[in-house]
Amino acid sequence: SEIMRTIAIKNHHNGSLNPLAHFQKEISEEDYNNSKIISNPLKMYDCSPISDGATALILTYKKTDVKVSGSGQATDTVSLKNRISLSNFAATRLAAKKAYTASSLTPKDINFAEVHDAFTSFEAINTEDLGFFNEGESYLHILRGETRITGSLPINPSGGLKSRGHPVGATGLAQIIDCVYQMRNLVSDSRQVPNNQIALCH
Repeated sequence: SEIMRTIAIKNHHNGSLNPLAHFQKEISEEDYNNSKIISNPLKMYDCSPISDGATALILTYKKTDVKVSGSGQATDTVSLKNRISLSNFAATRLAAKKAYTASSLTPKDINFAEVHDAFTSFEAINTEDLGFFNEGESYLHILRGETRITGSLPINPSGGLKSRGHPVGATGLAQIIDCVYQMRNLVSDSRQVPNNQIALCH
């Protein structure tokens, strides 16, 4: 509960700084604790909204200030009963491995990331699956504040799906666009990640 509450409060703080976020309002520990249970242990503030939204992205072979260094894609069974583990996403691990190989980068090279946090628990799981933290240890880094905008590895400076919103088909592109805005220093000073050369979008 403490981990998920910390993630929810962080992402709502980030969303409060993002003029394009669905929820531009911070929440307190009390707000989180008093929110209703949706499906134990998930409370209302652990679940992303289904948002309206649209994005557009232009990819070009011409040299620009932002380059896609690598990408990876993988799928897994939708059925939970057929999954090998419920505490990680095999597809994320495989896609990340492909992207790191294609780019010649490692998780240690990443300055900040936008990860798929349809639920707060997903942010904790995904940061491990993407190789940022050892398995079962993401909570240590989250509780120490390392994933805040001013932390050593900012996660979801946009507010993530949790606060920026989850317009489903547009969600992935929205993450990419926010990373580009960060890398071009086009966000407010209060939301700008300090080190913004290399981003990962999940």
